[in-house]
Amino acid sequence: QSFIGTGGSFGVGCSPRGAPERGFRGHSLSDAAFVSFGFIKTHTALGGAVGHIRDESVRERAQQLQATLPVRPTKQFLGVVMKAALLKVVSSPCLWGLSAALCRLLGRDFDALIVASVRGFPDPAGFKMQPSTPL
Repeated sequence: QSFIGTGGSFGVGCSPRGAPERGFRGHSLSDAAFVSFGFIKTHTALGGAVGHIRDESVRERAQQLQATLPVRPTKQFLGVVMKAALLKVVSSPCLWGLSAALCRLLGRDFDALIVASVRGFPDPAGFKMQPSTPL
């Protein structure tokens, strides 16, 4: 998932003194910079990304291409939110150990289950979609 906005910069914010500042634009010599907000990131939005493409014609072409892609269903994002909530609850030490023991009892590999549950794109077709509306 990626978002290529119409403006020339992304992430406009404020400095500690309240003065506007430009957001992340990557290295000054880079042609493009992208920041992902996937499931396993510390500061996650449970998906999506922002990007900055310096060359206006390349940026416009990327926007045109993205506009032709189908939009990821909102129900898919709801599933991600529910999965994140479940993992948050299970991540308490007591429930984590209980979940691992239950997996062992059922003959499942707990580590493999956790890794598979946080994969961003288990289906390669997911790469060619626009972000869902909530993102």
